[in-house]
Amino acid sequence: CVGDPCVASSSPSDDGSDGNFYCVNGGVVGGYPGSILSPCTCTCPTGLAGADCASCAAGYSVTPPDNCSADPCQATSSSSDDGSDGNFYCTNGGNIGGTTGSCSCTNCETGYFGENCHLPHYVNSMTEVFNKVSNSDSNGENTGNSTMNIGDTTVLALREYKCSEGTCSGNDGTNENMLSTIALSGVIQCISDNAQCILEGENQNRGMKVAGTNATLLTLRAMNFNNGKATAGGGIQIRDAAIVDLNICIFSNNNSTKTEEGFGGGAIFVMSSGTTVNVYGTSFTENTADSEKGNDIFRLFGNIQIHNTCPSPYASKTPTQGNLLMNEGTVGGYPFSYTGCQITEAPTVAPSPAQTIAPTPAPTFTPSFSLVGSNTGQCSVSGPCFSSLGYTNNEDCIFTASVNGTLSISGFQTEEYIDVLSIAGIEYSGNIGPLGVRIQAGQVITWASDESTTYTGFRICITPDEVSTPAPTPSLPPTPTSLLIETNSSSGNNTSLIGAVAGTAAVLLTIFYCRSLLTKKINFRKQKERTTSLVTPVPVTPLTRDSFKNTGMQDEILDRAEMISLANIIKNEKQSYDNVEMRAIREGTQFYQKYKNATDAKTINHSDHKVKMKAVHIEGESHLTGIATTTVDAHMEECAAFTYTDIDSRESHSKVGNQHHHIVDLQSLHINQHSLYTSSIRDYGVSLFKRRQFVVRVIWAKLKEGIMIFMFDTSDKEAAFPRDKNAIQGSVYSLWFFKPLDYIGDVPQTAVTFIINADLGGKIPIAVANRVIPKFVSIAHLLRLKFDKSEQIEAYERQIEKGEKKVTRTNIEPSLLLNSFEIEFERDMKGNQVNLGTGAFGMVLLVKYSGTKCAYKEIKPTAMSEETLMRFFLELKIIGKLRHP
Repeated sequence: CVGDPCVASSSPSDDGSDGNFYCVNGGVVGGYPGSILSPCTCTCPTGLAGADCASCAAGYSVTPPDNCSADPCQATSSSSDDGSDGNFYCTNGGNIGGTTGSCSCTNCETGYFGENCHLPHYVNSMTEVFNKVSNSDSNGENTGNSTMNIGDTTVLALREYKCSEGTCSGNDGTNENMLSTIALSGVIQCISDNAQCILEGENQNRGMKVAGTNATLLTLRAMNFNNGKATAGGGIQIRDAAIVDLNICIFSNNNSTKTEEGFGGGAIFVMSSGTTVNVYGTSFTENTADSEKGNDIFRLFGNIQIHNTCPSPYASKTPTQGNLLMNEGTVGGYPFSYTGCQITEAPTVAPSPAQTIAPTPAPTFTPSFSLVGSNTGQCSVSGPCFSSLGYTNNEDCIFTASVNGTLSISGFQTEEYIDVLSIAGIEYSGNIGPLGVRIQAGQVITWASDESTTYTGFRICITPDEVSTPAPTPSLPPTPTSLLIETNSSSGNNTSLIGAVAGTAAVLLTIFYCRSLLTKKINFRKQKERTTSLVTPVPVTPLTRDSFKNTGMQDEILDRAEMISLANIIKNEKQSYDNVEMRAIREGTQFYQKYKNATDAKTINHSDHKVKMKAVHIEGESHLTGIATTTVDAHMEECAAFTYTDIDSRESHSKVGNQHHHIVDLQSLHINQHSLYTSSIRDYGVSLFKRRQFVVRVIWAKLKEGIMIFMFDTSDKEAAFPRDKNAIQGSVYSLWFFKPLDYIGDVPQTAVTFIINADLGGKIPIAVANRVIPKFVSIAHLLRLKFDKSEQIEAYERQIEKGEKKVTRTNIEPSLLLNSFEIEFERDMKGNQVNLGTGAFGMVLLVKYSGTKCAYKEIKPTAMSEETLMRFFLELKIIGKLRHP
């Protein structure tokens, strides 16, 4: 049985044991006498407190019951104080107001807003950011009407900012600037560290000019400078003793236009004594200088330092090193592009829920995707897009399309092979997203992240089909996938060509039928022991000499297999270089710039008119310099891989002792994937000219404009190589530079430059030099012959002259194309190609492509009628909608 409810009493001695409970001043009594779960209680009105409501509550004072009045609010620095007890979080110069229970914080300092004045001011349009940032009025520049104060923070919303869509600083007498500051310090940052606040220069405006910072620091954080253009510093110009930090920014496709001496810096131009710039975790892509001086950075005066560390709060992270930068002037630190600092969920400056900043205004139409999941984390759908920006650990999301269409990407960066987006069985990760993939209404897209490392995430949108279909068609399956490839025919040097129209009898169409062999994601999670210095796109073991022990395979096949393996590494795998290697790369690029256009070089006649040779030598000196330039009919990666692997190839070792090749002894010691030591003793067959021994280190590096191979003297490993007492110790510095050119038909083209500077020791007469230098540089001639496809080029040009249509790679879906070195033929123990059987058009071979085993088929167009051939190419257009496996 339950007794009667407690009753309010005015006697202080009533404790509720008999049902009477002391509760005064308007308190509301509740509960039951003697109950353990619901004893007698007294609930107080506002301003009163205590078990019996006999006293004033915190933030209220004077005398109960009628005189408990709310006290004035007190400002605090604790973000948890909500004003319920009179203490209210109010910062950044805000004026506290109100009384307990109704506190306010108003009149924030310039640059801050929010109910507690705790949020830096954000801007959401070009005009707004101009008004907040641009305080310069130099040479008639526009000046903002509400610029931030010294030391303030301005936060930009996620979007593109364009002068064509708002007000910019304008012309400073020389250039059009989007933003221009003078003596301004503080912080200008993107609301998210994914650097998607884009200053879009539209190929006519410089992103920003910073003229002085009044001896204090200006920090630019997570800003994206894109398509900027100016005479010097297309992305940003920093000058007049400014002190600037560039943290996790992006510079892409910026251009410096002036060609005169002293101008350059496609991305950054630094000038003026006292200017100090520090760069952290910042990436540089496709920036150019018309002066060819500092495509990325030009330092005229001042100091700029590039750090290989991440800024706060990511200081414990190691950024991913990218391409070597093309700089002019002294640039300190580590001159590379860096990414990946914000690989954990990035802290962002976010407004309160009621003031959320959206990247763009939300469309009014129904979202094109729906979202479910056991842990949706940052996953969201909006309008035609789905995303998980700044994703968290252990996300598990399912997006379902409601329309047919094609996907586009506005950002994609996940942990490679671990945090995966899956569409129709195909997994996307790293920086490879489903660009151009077709999906159908009702198709499911899954996203999952694991329990650790996170990246900036993704945002993917759909362009709906113009004409809707009555019912959704089945999803495109991930396999089988057909691909076309340009490859060398096994019968000789005739190259297989690719195209979308009828071709000639000499043309081969190569088809793949692939089945993915990639390890399941769960296995990657269990075996998550990958280096941070080397990013491997697929779990395929590179070929080594040990791969071929006791196989009986021919040396030529083994050498080519190693060359193909390295070509794929050069194309796909990022390398990490130590300090010695980085110094060698810097010195190598300077060496190349010094000699590439040498005006004091003497032309050397050579039987190969496609190779231009020059020499530089002074009578009686020991130094010889040779320069060779040519064009090779091969991919850039093939040229570099062959040149590097040939140093220690079976073919090269077979030449030892052959008088024609001048090699007396050859030894090598491999250091890593991109570096080795080698010792060679050479006899050049010149009377009274002793043999020479060279001990060198060789390094290859993939730069933004091409691939370089450096060969330079080293004493590091001399002890590992015996010295020849009958040979003079020579000194050599040589460099290869491979730069891709446009195809001729379907034949790849690479511009090749070889420069060698050798000190042979002793005094060398010009007569001897004239005989020795051609022997040095003739290696470029041999490289050209190795890949020569002159007949194929001539046949193509004859067809062009006749106006004949030709099957070429230029008229086939780009996603179907890949390079010849990207495939590897499977071979049996005798070295023969593995044959899966004979079909209607001949043998079907087995090849490996990017971790995938494929059935490989070559078909001559003449084997099919014109009608059949055209139907075949119509099929290819459909296949082209699929990506590579």
